[in-house]
Amino acid sequence: MSPAVARTLNLPFLAFVRVAVIHGPLATIVALAGLMFSNAYFEANFEYWQIIGLSATVLFFAAPAHALFEFFGISRVLNPVYVRLWQYCPRLLDEDRAILVSIKLKEK
Repeated sequence: MSPAVARTLNLPFLAFVRVAVIHGPLATIVALAGLMFSNAYFEANFEYWQIIGLSATVLFFAAPAHALFEFFGISRVLNPVYVRLWQYCPRLLDEDRAILVSIKLKEK
């Protein structure tokens, strides 16, 4: 049960990393491709600064904001799961304690 508790405690951080590292860049590529496609096939006449500006906004603002939303949302949803798991596993094994990711939000 100890590995399950450790993995559950790391889940919000792993969701943050997934969104920040995979979904953010992919969403940026999709936005970039969509605007370029619109210019090429629908004569949308987007300027390059508009394409770059929207893509940069997706990458540097929307993706981190979405990642933070997922981190706190998953943390809140998992609170009852934590309580339930601790009933079956009163303490973590040392090897599972070593894989925990510590996040100090007060410093950030």
